[in-house]
Amino acid sequence: MQIEIRENSNVPIYRQIVNTIYKDIKSGALPPNYKLPTVRELAVEMKIARGTIQHAYDELQKLGVIEMTQGRGTFVLDKTDHELGSKKERAMKAIDALLDEMEELSFSTREIQIFFDLKLREREERYDNVRIALVDCNPEALSLIANQISRIPNVDVYQFLLADVLKKNYPFGKNVDLVITTSTHFAELEKAVVQASKITRIVLTPTQNTVAELAKLACGTRIGVLCASEVFANIIHKSCVMLSGKQPDMDIRLFGQHEDIPAFLSERQVLILPQNYLQFCSQQEEKAIYNFRTEGKQVVSYEYQVDGGSFLYLEEQIEKVKKMKQR
Repeated sequence: MQIEIRENSNVPIYRQIVNTIYKDIKSGALPPNYKLPTVRELAVEMKIARGTIQHAYDELQKLGVIEMTQGRGTFVLDKTDHELGSKKERAMKAIDALLDEMEELSFSTREIQIFFDLKLREREERYDNVRIALVDCNPEALSLIANQISRIPNVDVYQFLLADVLKKNYPFGKNVDLVITTSTHFAELEKAVVQASKITRIVLTPTQNTVAELAKLACGTRIGVLCASEVFANIIHKSCVMLSGKQPDMDIRLFGQHEDIPAFLSERQVLILPQNYLQFCSQQEEKAIYNFRTEGKQVVSYEYQVDGGSFLYLEEQIEKVKKMKQR
C-alpha cells in the first residue's frame, strides 16, 4: 500500500491518508477483507505520529469502508455485506435537515448535542446497564474520568460540563441512575439536580507517575502547558507549585486559540499535556507536538484519575443500583 504525502499541501496529512486509502478501496486496489497495517506499523513506515494514523483510520471507519476490531486488526469491508451508499446518505441528509431546523430555532451546537444525547438515552432503554451522568467543570477531566469508569462492566457514562448543567437545570432524575461529580462541585450540583440523593462524590488526583515526573523538573525549567481549558491548566499549575514550593516558569496556551504554537514550543524546554490531548488538538498542533518530541525535548503526560478510595466506593454504589434494577 503506497501513500504519498505532500508536505506543502493545504490538505491535512490525515486527510491525505484518508483520500488515498478511500480511492484505493473504491478502485479495487485494496480488495474486500484486505488487512491494513496496524496504526503503529503505518506510523513507523510513514514516520508520522500514531495519532495522525489513528485519526485517518477513524475517519475511514466513519465512511463505512473499513472495520477496526480489537484483537483482529483493520480490514477493508466487503461491499456485498455493507451498503456503503444509500442508507448512510439518507441518514446523513435527514440529520442535516434536522440540524438546519434546530439552528433556525437558535439552538447552539452544544445545546443540540445535549438534546441528541437525551433523546438517544430515552430510546436505548437498556435497563440492564447503570446509566451514569458524569459532571465536572472541564472537558479534560470529564474524558479521563469517563475512560476510567467505563472499564466497570455494564455501565453507560454520559459527560456533562458543570456550567451547562447549572444553566439548563437538567432533570437527571428520570434519565440516569447515578450522578457523579467531584467533592469540589458537590454542593452547587446538589442544589441544581432534581434528585440530589443520586449524586455520588469522588476525589481526583494525579497518578504517581505524573507526580514523579513533575517532581523531577528542575527549578527554572521553562515549562509549556497545552490544554483545552484554563481550568485544567490551573490544575497542572497548582500541582507544580505544590511539588516544588515555588512558582514555576510556566506559560500556558489553549488548543485552538493560538496560531503560534510552534514558536511557543521553541521557547520551552518541557511540555505538559493532558493525557487525552489528541481529543482536543488540531492536526497542526499535533504535528508541532510531534516535532517537539523528535527534537529530544521532554513531554510530560498529566494523568488524572479517580483515587482508590473513591473508586471502590463508586463500584459499591453501582453494584447497589444493579441489584435494585434486577428486582
